Amino acid sequence: MENNNTDLRADQIEALETLIDYTPKLVKGVNTVVAELSSNRKEDTDEYLRMVIDGINWVLGIINGCLDLVSECNVAFDKEGANDKSSKFSEAYLSKEDDKVAEALDKEVLPLIDIITDVARKTVEACK
Repeated sequence: MENNNTDLRADQIEALETLIDYTPKLVKGVNTVVAELSSNRKEDTDEYLRMVIDGINWVLGIINGCLDLVSECNVAFDKEGANDKSSKFSEAYLSKEDDKVAEALDKEVLPLIDIITDVARKTVEACK
């Protein structure tokens, strides 16, 4: 049983390290989509937005799968606050109004990505 926990912990640390490496690319993608939705919509903006949302969902899935490690390593994470930001984005996305989606990406999603990246960094540092 001890080996399984050690393997799980190593896998979670590796997943968080991958998340840390990925988020700068995701932030760049979010910023590009925000610019396109705000004033420079292109033919593939909707497709690009879908890819960005897939990236956001991946990041959320990784952090959710590592919450026990985050807690074990005494790293604070406001899950309720993260859920609130995610819900605000979902609401804006469902409105299908470009300006609302762009604002939610900028005001809710980008800070959420920063928070999650910070939690991942602190967890890796504390648990390695």
